[in-house]
Formats: sequence, C-alpha cells, structure tokens
Amino acid sequence: MSDKKIVNIQLTKTKSVAAVEIGKDKYVDADGVTYKNMDSDLISDADDISEEEKHTFKFMSSLYDDIAELEEQKRAIDAKIAASKKEIKKAKSVIRNLQGRMSIADFAEKVGDMLPEGLFDEMVDKKFWCCTTLPDEGVDENAMYILNICDVSSRKGSLESLPFMYEEYGDWEMYKNAEEYLKYQRIVSAYAKTLPIKAEYISKLYYDKEDGLQCVSAYKVKLEKKLTKEYAKEIVAKLTDGFVYGN
Repeated sequence: MSDKKIVNIQLTKTKSVAAVEIGKDKYVDADGVTYKNMDSDLISDADDISEEEKHTFKFMSSLYDDIAELEEQKRAIDAKIAASKKEIKKAKSVIRNLQGRMSIADFAEKVGDMLPEGLFDEMVDKKFWCCTTLPDEGVDENAMYILNICDVSSRKGSLESLPFMYEEYGDWEMYKNAEEYLKYQRIVSAYAKTLPIKAEYISKLYYDKEDGLQCVSAYKVKLEKKLTKEYAKEIVAKLTDGFVYGN
C-alpha cells in the first residue's frame, strides 16, 4: 500500500478538503480534483479522517502510481514503435529501389514533373497539384489524384443558410444526401475547376472544422502497374491523349 501523505488542504476560511499525495507537491481529493504547488501553510496533516478513509486514499494513491508507471512504459513503447516504423519505411524504400519502383507519393510527383509545359502552367494557374489522397479519405495505393481545393466559406452565418448542412453538438455536418440539394449543386458549379485531361472527374463539397466549407475538384488516375518511371510516362500519355497544349 502507498506511503504517500494524506493531508487537509485549506481552500477558504471555512472550507478544506482531504487529499492524498500523488507526486511531488501534487495532491488529489476524492472528487478527482488535483492541487499542485500549494502554499505550505495551507496544508496540514489529515488527523480528523477515519482509518477506512485513510486506507482508501492510500489505495487510490497506489493506483495513481501504477498509472504513472504504465504511462512511462507506454512512452517507451511508443518511442520504440516510432523507431521501428521509421526503419520499416527505410526498408520499403530500399526494396522499391531494388525493384525499380517508386512510392505512390514519389510517383505522383514524377507524373506532375512529366506533364507538358502548357498543361503544367494551367495547373499552376488553377492551383491543381498531384497528390495521393482526397480530403477526409485514406491513401489508395491503386490511385493518385490531380487535385484542387477551393475555399467556399468558413463563416458560421454562411453555414446556417445552407440547407444541406446541420449543426450537431457544436460541429457542422453534411447530410448524407447533400449532393441532391440544388444549393449544393450550384455551389459546386460555381467553384469547381477543370483541366484538359482524360481521367475520371470528381467535384464535390467537403467541410473541414478548421478551414470551413471547401469545393474539391479532382481527377482520379487509376494505377494498375508497377510504379516506375516508364509507367509515369505511360500515365502522362493517357492523360494528355488528344489534347494540344500551348507553351
């Protein structure tokens, strides 16, 4: 059982609480309220509580000790996991290089670098870029995207006027059938951007708590072969087939 001190902490002239020591100059009471670095003249020995209370306070303190020890172990484990993941990433890179492959992120960058100058300039003007995922979605190893995100609104008043959105517990959400709303469709039509390329086109609205309502315009490029420099050239040829781009 813990040998931590049990004390009375004077909070006001007429109110004090019993608390148990759980660390250096740190105490907790029966309601879970913690007290740190209290003035010494406000702390006195808790001589007026029952033996059963003392026993329970000491048991509670021992549990805090256990938690602190487990948290320290978790930090050490998390550090080892992070180091292992870093080594795994390096190993994957070595294997891909040996196989003549690229990571999907490097492949997307390579495709962007290989695009015709006129198309690349238009992408820059319209703020498109090559990436590996859409907002609020995970990485799909079988696809990359040529993506634009345009801010629509972050003001609460503006969100309240949108019939396809609702507020729940202080957060804003879209209805599952939001795309059916005429207002949704009009916003997409006003903010969506396009490029002269051949690929599956996606245009939709997306809400982010930090950035507000955004319009996503994207071209989905399916990846069906080993991610090599040669395949990047093939992808670019398919994307630009039939188009003529100015310099």
